[in-house]
Amino acid sequence: MSDDFEWNADNEDIVQHSVRGVAAYINACGNITIRQERDWDEDQDMIVVLTVNSARHLAEKLKELINSYQA
Repeated sequence: MSDDFEWNADNEDIVQHSVRGVAAYINACGNITIRQERDWDEDQDMIVVLTVNSARHLAEKLKELINSYQA
């Protein structure tokens, strides 16, 4: 058996691809925080902090992108 395994999206043998957790919450300052779980080689979670107004604009943009996505 070979240790050379192809972990790419085209490999039909892969039944589940890794997905890091993502959380969204209001922080102590009243801002929206989006936090992505750190990977095995990272020291900290990735954090994005947005004002409520900026988060509203982001949500609108995400809706626009989702609606225009052609699956």
